[in-house]
This record gives sequence, structure tokens and C-alpha cells, in this order.
Amino acid sequence: MGTDRMKQLLEKFYDGMTTEQEELTLKKFFQGDDVPDSLLREKELFLQLTANRMTVPPNLEEHLSRKIDEWERASQPRTFQLRWIGGIAASVVILLTIGSLLPIWNPTPKDTCASVEEAYLVAQKALTLFSTSVNKGLDEVEDAGEKTTNTMQHVDKQLRLLDKQLQRVNE
Repeated sequence: MGTDRMKQLLEKFYDGMTTEQEELTLKKFFQGDDVPDSLLREKELFLQLTANRMTVPPNLEEHLSRKIDEWERASQPRTFQLRWIGGIAASVVILLTIGSLLPIWNPTPKDTCASVEEAYLVAQKALTLFSTSVNKGLDEVEDAGEKTTNTMQHVDKQLRLLDKQLQRVNE
């Protein structure tokens, strides 16, 4: 069978919708040596999930419930926390900029530019550089948020799969 068909069966397996025949097909496929590199990670996970020696640790449900509650509490203020971090980072950049300008600041200002147009261009260049730096920091904060969201979705999917496996074991 093709890789696409195996991916479809895997998705169906993770959703708990496969028949025994489809699970046997997946098991034979993953036990073979011709598994594509793109499915090697899935092979390891599938073979572990379908191993006959599966035992359920005591208090697993209670432990998972506590972890899920912790993750929910941790994820709720996450957006607020990221905004605080972004605000603090911007404040630090502003303070560093002001602090670096204070030693060269002179109470009797001298013109450093020959004309108003030149001063405008220098100020515009400085503000563009500052804006670029702030945007870069905010992009990294957004990337971290997206990675966290993706990780949480993957963990949630695995927990649902584990729950379905536990229900099968209990039946």
C-alpha cells in the first residue's frame, strides 16, 4: 500500500475509528523494513501503542487530570504573559536608547546636521532601525507562542489517543 493510504489509516487509527483488519494492515506495514523516512517516527509510536505488553500505571487518570489542569492554568495567562514580556522588552530598548544618549547629551545643544532635511533623514533612519529591532523581537515572541500552541495540540491529540487505548484496555 502507498504512503498516503498508510497516513490515512494512521489518522483514522489515532481517531479510534479503525477496524481490526485496518490495524493489522498498519501493524504489518510498520513491522516491515520498507517504511519511508517520513513515517519512522510514527512507526515507533504505533509499534509501542500496539505492543501486547501494555500496562497502565496506577493512578494514571488522576495524574493526567492534574497535568491537564496545570496546562490549562498555565495556558490561560500565557497570552497576557507574552504581552508583558513584549512590553518589558520594548521598555528596555527605549531605556537603553535613552541611556546610551545621556552621556553624549549636552545641555547646550549643537547642530550635528547641516540642514533640517539631513536631520529628518537621520531621525527616520534611527526610528526605522528601532522599529525593525522591536518587530524582530515581537516576531520571535509570536513564533514561541505558535510553537507552544502546536506542542499543546500534539500533546492533546496524544492524550486523546491514550484515553481511547485505556478505554479499549478496560473493555
